[in-house]
Formats: sequence, structure tokens, C-alpha cells
Amino acid sequence: VHENQIPNFLRQRAALLAKRSFVHIHALLGLREHTQSSQHKTVHGPRRHGNLEPKWLRKAEEKMRHVPPDEVVTPEIACKSVEELAKLFPAHHRSILEEQERERASPATLVEQEAGALREALKQSAEKELASWKQGMDREIQARMKSLSAKFDMAIQAAVQNFTRVVRN
Repeated sequence: VHENQIPNFLRQRAALLAKRSFVHIHALLGLREHTQSSQHKTVHGPRRHGNLEPKWLRKAEEKMRHVPPDEVVTPEIACKSVEELAKLFPAHHRSILEEQERERASPATLVEQEAGALREALKQSAEKELASWKQGMDREIQARMKSLSAKFDMAIQAAVQNFTRVVRN
């Protein structure tokens, strides 16, 4: 379809829908348009007044947490629910859930988790050190056994020689 073949009312409708989508995304992101003149429009960041933010803005911010930061927010994405976003971006959704879990975790739980990790690290370090000591002790014991065995063999041979001398005489 050539552009000249599109009726004018359809072009106007498409432009209106595009503008609504743009305004909708700005609203979801908490941005407001400020018109300085009819030719220049500037977009400012969200206004924050403590907890005086509108409920829809808090909901939109919470919903946008489930969209990866490198993802371009389209009107289709902005209109999806949290569940739909979770299905669309499962890896990012898992990271958000883990982050929320960490935020909800009590300090005692965090200390327990950290203590468990430290205990495991200490256990592995101790096992490694004990294994190296055991190898050293095994080598030392084997060397002593060989030395004692050699001395014992010499003593036995000397006793056998003495016994054979006595028996022969």
C-alpha cells in the first residue's frame, strides 16, 4: 500500500494512537511534559514528594522493575501485567524475586546464612590442611618404618649368624 492510498482519517487515527502511546509510556514512567512554547517541549523527571506519589505511579514503578534495564519499553510491554512480564523475562523475574527475598530477610537470617557460608569455608580449609598434614605424617611414618625395618633386619641377621656359629661349634 502506497502512502498516498491511505485515507487521511486513518493517518490521523494512527498519529493519535502513537501520541497516546507515547503519553502513556511517559505517564507510566512518571515523566511530565512541560511546554515552554508551542514549538519546544521538554520532558522532566518524575516529581517526588515523599509518599505523596499517586498510587498508579507506585504500581507502574513496581511493574517496570520486572522489565530488564536494557529492554526498550514499548506500549505493549507497558500494558502487560507483572505475571505476563514474568513470563516474558523469566531470568530477570528470578533476579527480582531473589532481590525481594533478600530485602524481606531478617537480619538474623542474614547472619545465619553468612555464618553457614563461613562455617563451610572453614570446614573446607580445615579438611584441606588436615589432608596435607596426613600426607606429611604418612611419609614420615613410612620413612621411620623403613629405617626401623632396616635396623631390625640387620639385628635379625646378626642374631641368625651368632646362632649358626653357636650351633656349628
